Amino acid sequence: AAFMFNASAVYHTFRCVSSRLASTLLQIDIMGIGVMISGSYVPPIWMGFMCLQKWRALYLSLSVAILILSAVLSLDLMPHQYRTAALTGLVVVGLVPATHWAVAMPESVALHLGWRLLLMFACYGGGVFFFVTYFPERAMPQGHITDIWFNSHTIWHIFVCAAAVSLWINCEVMRDWYRDGKTMNSC
Repeated sequence: AAFMFNASAVYHTFRCVSSRLASTLLQIDIMGIGVMISGSYVPPIWMGFMCLQKWRALYLSLSVAILILSAVLSLDLMPHQYRTAALTGLVVVGLVPATHWAVAMPESVALHLGWRLLLMFACYGGGVFFFVTYFPERAMPQGHITDIWFNSHTIWHIFVCAAAVSLWINCEVMRDWYRDGKTMNSC
């Protein structure tokens, strides 16, 4: 998350220097999004599939594949609308291990920890909604407050930050479960 937020801050701060620099910084910014997406899968997969080693290896490999694909997406080889759809698809792919985890875990564990994981995906989804629809800019006249504040891009950043916080809290709770001797499932 730190890499993504720093890459985004550098892009938004220095993109006005030149169009060439803006293009390069945008590629780094998009790579940061990919690092955030793939990185948000690793801790829950590592801890959640501790007793299911083969699945853990498969899903961690999937995270690496997502990171590589996001690096390819950052090369600016496809139009913006397809890149956004591809990055959204990378988030949706993460629902596969999350669903598998929820089904494989005892119901009490899935209920206690699963809602935080779903909150992360909901935050990603909310951010994508605002980013893709350009709401609220489309609903307000030009020159309104959304030119600087509360535009879809800013709202997207808020949702992504909320997703990162949700992931962090979930990882802390999962770590505490292991530290206290509780298990996610019986190995």
